[in-house]
Amino acid sequence: MMCKDTLKHIACIIKLGGKVVLEVDATQMTKNDRIYNVQYDIVIFNQPHSGTFGYMYNVNVIRTHQELILGFMKVARSMSREIHISQKDIGSYKKLDLPMLEASSGLTLFKKMEFLFWKFPIYKNKRGAGKRPDDTFSPKDRKLFSLI
Repeated sequence: MMCKDTLKHIACIIKLGGKVVLEVDATQMTKNDRIYNVQYDIVIFNQPHSGTFGYMYNVNVIRTHQELILGFMKVARSMSREIHISQKDIGSYKKLDLPMLEASSGLTLFKKMEFLFWKFPIYKNKRGAGKRPDDTFSPKDRKLFSLI
């Protein structure tokens, strides 16, 4: 089930000259004939989530998130000079071990900063799936990791 504002956001992106490509596996972007061979200035992945339900202290949940983020990093680095990933940086989210994933992907942390919601005017902080897709979750302690 999509968030109720999804179609409105897609229309806004298209109106601004952007291209929306749906149903793309973030770990297989370079194999997708709709977007491969395209170079971007920055590739952004806000709050990556593998779709695995469970808590961030569960080893299997952590592993599936790590696999998603690492797979994204590896393909995105061939599509862009810079990659941005927003992610919480507290408590159990530290178990994702982004420094290890960066090293494994061949990327380097360029800077780590507060996630500034005003820079993403149509970004809505929502769960996006499940029984309550339009419910928000706390944006507290969200960081933006800039990788090169």
